[in-house]
Amino acid sequence: MILRHQLPHSFLVNVGFAAAKFHPPCAAYHYRLKESEVPVLLSNLALDETWYILLKLETEHLYKPRTFWGIYREAPDMLRPILQKLRDFTQRLTQLPHVSLIGTEANTYETALITMESALLLPRDAYHWALMQTHDLNAIATTDADFIRLPESVIYTCNDRILARYPRGEIGVTVGQD
Repeated sequence: MILRHQLPHSFLVNVGFAAAKFHPPCAAYHYRLKESEVPVLLSNLALDETWYILLKLETEHLYKPRTFWGIYREAPDMLRPILQKLRDFTQRLTQLPHVSLIGTEANTYETALITMESALLLPRDAYHWALMQTHDLNAIATTDADFIRLPESVIYTCNDRILARYPRGEIGVTVGQD
């Protein structure tokens, strides 16, 4: 059985930002997904969060020691080369044949609120899970350990701390690097 994956911002940021902590293993996993043509669902929610974080990280990396907000307010034209990088990254990602774009449904908020209440997830994570439920997904490629609170989730991660703390199959959650 081939699982479909959702790619949240935590994974995409590590794929897209070369200086990110988990860039090498996340990029390697991304290429394995691509080569294996594992179906991947990419949400508008994940893109929005990814763009903001990548814009901030790339700005502060490129223009160190200046801050993103200082540049954004005082010299926003300095962001243009980074915006082009975001466009290129998004275009490469969305043109992959195994990637499908999805959006949130009108009632996704209710599932997100229920998930926040039952699993005590943060709003962003609860929204990702609600979106996944809408599209019959339970597998997620992430560096975020909070999804472990959902016993029906299948987590694929390159975060060594998650792998060390939750060996494969423990507590009813599948955590793996495959």
